[in-house]
Amino acid sequence: MVFVIIGMNLLIAIAGFYAAWRIWKIRRVLAGVADALTSYERTTDRGLSVSPPAILKAQRGTRSLRQQYRRLEGQIQKTQQILALLLYLQSLIPFARQTVRSQAGKRQNSTKACQRKYLRAQQERPEID
Repeated sequence: MVFVIIGMNLLIAIAGFYAAWRIWKIRRVLAGVADALTSYERTTDRGLSVSPPAILKAQRGTRSLRQQYRRLEGQIQKTQQILALLLYLQSLIPFARQTVRSQAGKRQNSTKACQRKYLRAQQERPEID
């Protein structure tokens, strides 16, 4: 009977030591996690401490860009209206296209004539060694 009680006490003691060992391991893991979280919190705090001025600067820049965009949008609308008016006027004057085309052709022909004169002058010029 004494051996049974001693055996039971040994089993209870071994179970207690095993539970204490597991709790000690869990405590080490939790301490490591707590240290890592503390480090992350410090790093985040340092990073965010400089953020408010940067955020304010970015907000001012965004506001400025939005105002500039609104101004440019108005200019684009005016330009589109002017182009639409010019296209309308061009459709009213059909001979304008022909005049522009004929002038472009004349310019092109005169350019070709100048090139021919230049080439002839180059050929007629004596070569100097």
